[in-house]
Order: sequence, then C-alpha cells, then structure tokens
Amino acid sequence: MQHSARREIALCQPLGLHPRLADAAEAMAAGTCLEHGWRQDTTTVIIAGHGTPQSAQSRDSALSLAGQLRRRRRFGEVSAAFLSDTPRLEVALNDLGGRKAVVVGLFADRGTHGETDLDRLIDGSDANIAYAGLAYVTHDGLEA
Repeated sequence: MQHSARREIALCQPLGLHPRLADAAEAMAAGTCLEHGWRQDTTTVIIAGHGTPQSAQSRDSALSLAGQLRRRRRFGEVSAAFLSDTPRLEVALNDLGGRKAVVVGLFADRGTHGETDLDRLIDGSDANIAYAGLAYVTHDGLEA
C-alpha cells in the first residue's frame, strides 16, 4: 500500500522584491526612532544585507530598498551596507561619527546573520545605533 503525503508549497517573490517591503522597513525604522526619542528627519537608516561578490542580486535588493526609503524623504539619510560586500556594515557604522542611526536587516530569516552577526556589530559600535530587526514578507503577508 502506497501513501502519498500531500504538501502545499507557496512560491514567493524573491526576497527584497515584495512591493510592501519598503512600507515594513519604514515602519520599523520609524518605530525604533520613536522608542529612542530620536527625530526621524535627522536619523540615518542603514539597510543591512548579506551581499556577496559572487552575485549582485542580494546587493541590488538592499540598494533598491534603501533607494525607495530615500525617495520617501522621511529620514535624514538612507543607505545600504553589507556583511560580505562593500560598503561593509562595520565601516558604515564606524563612519557615523556619533550620529543617530537605525539598522534594518534584510535577510531571509532570523538566523546567524539576521540576528547574531548584526547584534555583535551594533553592540560593538556607538551607543547611538539601534537595531530595528528584520524586515521581511511571508507568503501570506507582511512581517515587520
């Protein structure tokens, strides 16, 4: 007797391309500014991605998201930085020179890069840097 398990698979858009991802990242950054009592128009937002020299897709998604937020003109400055590509996240954090900044992670999940690596880099930098968490989209809606 053969049994076949029925499995439902949801095909999602590639990470970083969901049309509402910028809304989630913006809300997370704004909420983090509010939590810390920081003005949004003078706070820098850094979209932190993995990046890799082997493929431009990861880099392009983060740069695109940063560009979308920059065009909304809600925050002082918006940029993207990477763990394994340039500009490097640790350099971007060190170059802030004491300015307030919110880091929003753009990773597939809350694994090593999405939590541990970012926490380590942020904890080892200036006190005026806050981690908003990960902005991502599930198959059934927005997660922020």
